[in-house]
Amino acid sequence: MRELLDQHARALMLGIKEDDVLLAQYPEDSEELKSLFQLAGAIKAAFVPVKAPESFKLELREELLSIPPDEILIDDTNSKQKRWLVVAAAGSVISVLGIVVIVLRKIRSASQSAQPAATAV
Repeated sequence: MRELLDQHARALMLGIKEDDVLLAQYPEDSEELKSLFQLAGAIKAAFVPVKAPESFKLELREELLSIPPDEILIDDTNSKQKRWLVVAAAGSVISVLGIVVIVLRKIRSASQSAQPAATAV
């Protein structure tokens, strides 16, 4: 059903009216879907694109360019979090590989000790 709602949202954005086609895919849920489609249509109709006046753009540009570079703060919290996640994932992989190696060695040594020694004739 999530994919169906995505299809409806895409159709709305493109201005295509295909509610009936989409509702036919889920006849048992058509009443609920119909109300969701109507709500989505009403929300889209309420949104009106707003274009910033040219004067606002120019003022904002001048204001941003007037800030000294050493006063600009860049929030790199996400990149630090990503680095820690990568480090944690790598550590987990190494731990799992270590456990696999230990288990394989124990299996190998157990199978070697279970084999009878070859006797000389």
